[in-house]
Amino acid sequence: FFLFEIKLTQVIMAPLLIFLSICLSTVLAFNPKVHGRHLHHRDLGPNRHQSHIRKIFGHHFNYEDTYELTANASNPIIYVTDYGADPTGAMDSTSAIQAAINEALTRGSKNKNVSLANNIHDCGGATVHLGGGDYLISAPLIVPQYYGNLRIVYGTIRASPKFTPTNSYLLIMGDNSKGACSNPQGSCNENLGIENLMFDASHIVDGCVRVIATMGFVVGPQMFFLGFNAAGFTISGGHETMITDSWFGEYLYSDSNDYNNAKATGIQVFGNDHYVTNTIVFSSKIGVHVTNPANILTGVHTWNMNTGAGGIGILNEATQNRFLACYYDGNDIITKAPIETVSIEDGFFLGGSQVILQANGKTSTIDGLSIQRNQFLYGGSEAILALDESGGKFTEVKQMIVRDNLIQAGHTYVQPRISQSITQSNSAIYSFDFKGQVLFDPNVIPFEWIDYSVQYNDNSFTPHALRRPNGTTVIVEFEKPTSASVYVTVDQSSSTSY
Repeated sequence: FFLFEIKLTQVIMAPLLIFLSICLSTVLAFNPKVHGRHLHHRDLGPNRHQSHIRKIFGHHFNYEDTYELTANASNPIIYVTDYGADPTGAMDSTSAIQAAINEALTRGSKNKNVSLANNIHDCGGATVHLGGGDYLISAPLIVPQYYGNLRIVYGTIRASPKFTPTNSYLLIMGDNSKGACSNPQGSCNENLGIENLMFDASHIVDGCVRVIATMGFVVGPQMFFLGFNAAGFTISGGHETMITDSWFGEYLYSDSNDYNNAKATGIQVFGNDHYVTNTIVFSSKIGVHVTNPANILTGVHTWNMNTGAGGIGILNEATQNRFLACYYDGNDIITKAPIETVSIEDGFFLGGSQVILQANGKTSTIDGLSIQRNQFLYGGSEAILALDESGGKFTEVKQMIVRDNLIQAGHTYVQPRISQSITQSNSAIYSFDFKGQVLFDPNVIPFEWIDYSVQYNDNSFTPHALRRPNGTTVIVEFEKPTSASVYVTVDQSSSTSY
């Protein structure tokens, strides 16, 4: 019975396969299009299915011989391999990937009333997909001005030894081909994104990615930037670029011989209103460099070159920036005057890491600086705050709050607001010296206010008064010798907050 069933199946299947082969050959010969588009090798399903079908119908059933390899206009996912990109990294894929990007730029609604802000073309969510491949490129990939709502995902892009120009980037989103962006928001691209990608400049190209005059660019998650000579990522103008869940390294952390020779910057924020969150910079001279106002860095971990070797965790050269819950791993945050409305809060400073306030000639003023709720660990004798007045002296301090910072196993308090207490018996003069404890030169920035309180340790009720301070010396004097504890707080900032 079993043998009969096999023979019967063979008898039935043989003519059926012949019939299907004839029908399919007829379709391929006379009508290579389905629903108005060319058949595509992906229409046959996964490679294992394609191979099985070819075994059944014969070698002539080969998509490379019978199908035209063109883009599938009905599919919003555009695979770079369909344009000839080599996912093994053996061959140059620059032209192929750029062709896939160019195809994405044609996508989107054909309705003339559909567009993004300022007539930016809406690409409809088109996605350029690298399919997990490793691609070699020899020139920058470019998404030009006035395009939006598209993204590039999943794969690796590396610089070829033949890459030119070397002072460029692997990927440039937005450009100046039509002149500088002049719309009211200064943004000529909108809603672009890259995710699950690795960019390796291979120490050949200056940068990995540059975003120019773009509103709403999203980087991440799962991004890795490596081998850049100048910058891993550069934000030039625009608004609301968001970098998240990303790693940046000029060198691999295992390259110990090169690690302390780093010269580049992990992230350059040269624009307003941008966000960097949950991001690691593990190798570079400067972790993050910010030159414009109104940016937010949250959860950024800088364990790039340490301070002793000349490294900087975060360099802030602008007002109105917030640095929240960041981890300074052996390097400092430097904020340059004029310092206005800057927050450094809830951070973790490991080793000798400090907050450095850098003077800047005649503009060396502070008006709004909050340094609160930070933790300092293993700092030796380093102060939590330090001044760099090599470029001038700080001349004015207002609304500066330094409080509720936790010191463990090292570091010392040197700040504009300091408290002391003295307990004496049968004394009329209670003298306090704050030399070496206040942050600024009291000859330039004197105490803005002094607060004191008295606790009597005997049965007296002796009148007392605060004398005018002399430099860093403060005196509380009693009318007659008294046993008491006196508490004094001085502040060089004219803060109204406390």
